[in-house]
Amino acid sequence: MDQAPLDIRQDFAAQTAEEWLAKLNADLKGKSADSLQWQIMPGLSVAPAYFQSDLLANFDAVQNPLPGSSTVLAAAWQRPTRIRQSIPISDPEQALVLLHRLQDRGADSFEILASLKQKEATEAQLSGLAFQNPGELGAWLEQLPEHVQQLHLRTDLASLLFGDVLLQWLQKQPQRAASHSLDPLGILANSGFLGGSLDLYMDAVVGWMHSDVLQQGRWQCLSVEGWRYHEAGADASLELAIVLAAANTYIKALVERGCAVADIAAAVQLEIAVGPFYFVEIARLRALRLLWAGLLQSWGLALIEPQYSNINTRSAYRNKTRYDVHTNHLRLTTEAMAALVGGADCWLAQGIYSFDELDGWQEFAERLARNTGLVLAAESHLGQVADPAGGSWYIESLTEALAQRVWKRFQDIEARGGLLNLLQTGELQNELQAAHQSELQSVATRKRVLIGTNQYPESSQSAGDGSKAPRLTAVQLAVNSHSAGKGQLSDLVKDQSTSPAIIAGALSQAGALQVPPLTSDRLACQFEELRLQTEQKIQRGAARPAVFLYVFGHPVMRRARASFSANFFGCAGYEITDNPGFQNFEEARSALQARQYDIVVLCSSDEDYQMEGPQLLPQIKGLQAESELVIAGQLADPDTLGPVGSFTTIHARSNLLALLQDFQHRLGIASKD
Repeated sequence: MDQAPLDIRQDFAAQTAEEWLAKLNADLKGKSADSLQWQIMPGLSVAPAYFQSDLLANFDAVQNPLPGSSTVLAAAWQRPTRIRQSIPISDPEQALVLLHRLQDRGADSFEILASLKQKEATEAQLSGLAFQNPGELGAWLEQLPEHVQQLHLRTDLASLLFGDVLLQWLQKQPQRAASHSLDPLGILANSGFLGGSLDLYMDAVVGWMHSDVLQQGRWQCLSVEGWRYHEAGADASLELAIVLAAANTYIKALVERGCAVADIAAAVQLEIAVGPFYFVEIARLRALRLLWAGLLQSWGLALIEPQYSNINTRSAYRNKTRYDVHTNHLRLTTEAMAALVGGADCWLAQGIYSFDELDGWQEFAERLARNTGLVLAAESHLGQVADPAGGSWYIESLTEALAQRVWKRFQDIEARGGLLNLLQTGELQNELQAAHQSELQSVATRKRVLIGTNQYPESSQSAGDGSKAPRLTAVQLAVNSHSAGKGQLSDLVKDQSTSPAIIAGALSQAGALQVPPLTSDRLACQFEELRLQTEQKIQRGAARPAVFLYVFGHPVMRRARASFSANFFGCAGYEITDNPGFQNFEEARSALQARQYDIVVLCSSDEDYQMEGPQLLPQIKGLQAESELVIAGQLADPDTLGPVGSFTTIHARSNLLALLQDFQHRLGIASKD
């Protein structure tokens, strides 16, 4: 017997792309490999297999696809991903207590939400810390515990005023670093209102950039918050295109004011949402880093150093759900992993996006969110590998395809007058709204699955009464009162005791901009409204709607359709009574006589429906006169089973949401208004 050691290269010949595709086609039994393509967005599809020949030499990462070989991508791995902890508390004193408690818990950065308190806002409505004036924020910053070495301040309307306070504090704290969420175009898009002209904000940024703390690498004073557009419906490429367009607008304005491109790059942080499509999100982060480098180079910055690329990530909000809340943490885990593998500079561990934010903040949720990032970085060692996705033909090819798609869409935005023009005309808002409606339709028809919401629901679960007061952002509150005050902005900035109403009034007089605001909501909201309707009906004393599965006939088909039906009606929170299967109607008689059901669903094969359906339907109706009769399956000829309107069919191609809304009306759970 030959005991010679194996030589992989000699004993196993390399397979060509053609040979792989031939094997793939053979396994598909005549189907083309193209049938496995996945369209992740209009104009961009993922192939079922990738080969070295697919890597086109458009970027240096593609020319030499080895981990860490790209000078641009390698910059992301010269410093570990920061785990940023959000502090979503409205009381400043309680926030300080929490910050002290978080010492040595793993977070190396903290995000503070801050707003100017308005009279019409209750504490429950405020999102973040509420201060009477900018001076109160300054006093609060002086009390921060020593372990808070990196702070990110997120505000909306108050960004201009709070930025001065943050910088003044930072200049007295030589060991600390801070960043600021000033994103004028993002504020304008999100709220529909910007208190002051864009020039006003850019002038303020110029003043901040002249500070020595910027040169020390301790101060980032400008943000581009792409996640706002993601939540409004932007797909994987459009969000990045908008980020580039906003950044380009800011760079142009600041260069015109004499700022160096290197200083601008060091002052800017790009913030994007990480969604559920794991490999796409990894490729998106890599593509954004390449494109950001390309944009800076087009402005004359030849050498891309790590300090010139600051990409912050947060888990997307629109795919989170109120029901089966623990699945939110599973979603957050894959999103956090994509962020770390993709090379994010910072990942926001935020309970607001973890499993129970939708029912209020809890410290346990914050800890779990934070520890998710820590486990991935420390125990899974994702923070110790240079460009984990580097060299993967799939991810490298997807990175390239996304980068090309994003750059093309960025050029389109610029050709149409830039981001501000598209916001002022409403074109971008309309495009995002159309995309959001398309996603809602996909959820309604279950082309896109949300576990626990439109598929595999826990129908008996309760989400409470859903009566919590909506939180108001600083922008919404200030817009409501912006006409109440008067004064000169320069004087108001100096006087940090000025009231919010007067500040808002002064901003509104400084060339305020107004556009149609972005509209956004979570994809699960329409289904959750159905569940809440059911719960509220029960709270008023009604019984939970009851569904009886009349299971009979073909053993495989009846079980498949019974499971389908249970999932279908469980999405509205109905009580499901399943059955192992009846040999005949007499076996089912006692079960049907035991109580009145709101819905009875026949679950079997099409052939069994044709044979027994015409007799079964009137027999069931005789015992369940008030019940809605339903047949599970897409029938070829439903008229043979009974008169039109005597029963409803449900199947995989049904619009789940529309049918459940109809049943809510039929059962008197929802009004028909």
